[in-house]
This record gives sequence, C-alpha cells and structure tokens, in this order.
Amino acid sequence: MNCENCDMAPATIHITRIVGGKKRKSHLCKDCAGAKPLPKAQLNLPAILQALLGQNDMAQVDCPCCGIGFMEFRSNGRLGCPHDYEAFRKTLTPLIQRLHVKVNHKGKRPSRPPLDSAQSHLLLTLRRALAVAVSKEQYEEAARLKREIQQLVQDTVTHES
Repeated sequence: MNCENCDMAPATIHITRIVGGKKRKSHLCKDCAGAKPLPKAQLNLPAILQALLGQNDMAQVDCPCCGIGFMEFRSNGRLGCPHDYEAFRKTLTPLIQRLHVKVNHKGKRPSRPPLDSAQSHLLLTLRRALAVAVSKEQYEEAARLKREIQQLVQDTVTHES
C-alpha cells in the first residue's frame, strides 16, 4: 500500500480517527507523516498499562448473574445488572465516591417491591436470550421470549397486588 499523500513511498504510518462518529483511516509514508501534525490522542494510559500487565485483578472478574466482565463495563460504561455493584465493589466504590462524593444512596423507594433473586435472574436470562435471538434474526423465538417476559412481569405484578 502506497502513501495516500505522495503515492510514491510505501505507507508505514497508519492513523485511525473517529470524526463525527465515523472511522477515518489514513495511510502515510514516514516523510508525509512527519510533515503533518498528528492528532492528540486522549488515552487512559494507567488503565491500559494495568490491563496489559495483568496488574488489574478486576480484569478477570465477571458478574455471576449477568456474566458481564469488568473490562466490558470499562469499555462501554454500563453495568449489566444490579448485582454488578457487588461483583465490582472494589473498583466501583472509589469511582462512585469521586463522582458523587457519597457512596450510600438515600433516595426514593420503588412503588412495588423488587423481584426476588430467582425471578430477577430468570428475567435477566430471558432478556439476554431475547437480545441474542433478535441479533441472529430468529424472530419467532424472539416473539416467544418476549411473551414469556411479559407474562413473568405481569404475574409478578398480579401476585404483589
């Protein structure tokens, strides 16, 4: 592959940038890359080094209920289920404290009591299976799972009333 700029020398510098949500790649030779200012990258080097060196013992931790890994949480910034707060407590506590100052939440309670652990786990499993069925375009299976989820939620509300 030749340089995009001069089209003479082989491209040895490959730059990937995200601009407006779209990935843009540039392939440049050494001379052309030296002439262009490189974009400043915002990297979390301590986290990358910890993950690469295996010093982050949380990198191998997975939630026993939903199966989300700590590194998956770090990459997308979302937890998978309420049990993740316990599974990742060691790392989440300082993060929450840095963001919110306090760690304990004293807010409103839900209008209905939460599902018990078995029902919660079943509901989470069904929702994950539904997502997999939709991604594999198995729409009949997805419809069946959706009805099962709706029935489980309806039965829970009926039993609580």
